[in-house]
Amino acid sequence: MRKIPVYSHPAAGWPALISSTRKLMDYQTFLRGSVSVLKSNQPKGGFDCPGCAWPDHKSHKAIDVCENGIKVIASETMTKKADAQFFARHSVTELQGWSGYELEHSGRLSEPVYYDAAQDRYLPISWEAAYQCIAEQLGQLDSPDEALFYTSGRVTNEPAFMYQLFVRCFGTNNLPDCSNMCHEPTSVMLGRQLGIGKATVKLEDFEQAKLILMFGQNPATNHPRMLEMLAHAHEQGCRILSINLCANKAYVNLEIRKSPRIWQLVKVMRWSMRSFKFRSAAMQHS
Repeated sequence: MRKIPVYSHPAAGWPALISSTRKLMDYQTFLRGSVSVLKSNQPKGGFDCPGCAWPDHKSHKAIDVCENGIKVIASETMTKKADAQFFARHSVTELQGWSGYELEHSGRLSEPVYYDAAQDRYLPISWEAAYQCIAEQLGQLDSPDEALFYTSGRVTNEPAFMYQLFVRCFGTNNLPDCSNMCHEPTSVMLGRQLGIGKATVKLEDFEQAKLILMFGQNPATNHPRMLEMLAHAHEQGCRILSINLCANKAYVNLEIRKSPRIWQLVKVMRWSMRSFKFRSAAMQHS
């Protein structure tokens, strides 16, 4: 197993900008990708970054995107194509042995293809033939609800809207996506326990918070846009407690207190439950 080296530089700033530039060049989309980065999360003439679901703040900056978002934009704007010639050179069995990095850098699909088991390759097909094949399969169903229309979280808002509109016109709302695998259990149990299956706070609540507790999160690595909100909260005197076994350079910069001990989490939970019971009893008595 490769050991991750210690990173002693700042979590953002010039190192992040240099890394983002290298990523755009790695995907051979420096100019096109740079223009898209400037439009990401902009209220006028822009688009929502497909990198994550972090909400938009009431104020906007000239560059309102994180390093991870730039990596996704680089992948979305690359001009290299995985066309018919590419699939003629490589069989599906061969491609199954490639890494995710190699597959993604092979290029984006530029035309419809279908799998031919006899040749073990993807072969090109016209759009008309592709639509006809899909229509024949859907027409064989006894009910539209027998179909399941799966989508990826990387799909941007515009094509996702058109896709769900087509599915609902077909007669069903079976529209699961990759987020269901990790969020559906959470939304179901939160609905049962709290009455709502999603977050009950707004982005502006970070600006008013006096204490922020984070459990197992690495904002600087996984969701850097949250790191900016934590920095603002810290500047306003908010206390931030992170319970995480992984060290993070950003925590040192923000002076975030880090606690790796599980028993401390249990202690906080017990204190919260006792405090809640005390307040509930006091309210009932009054």
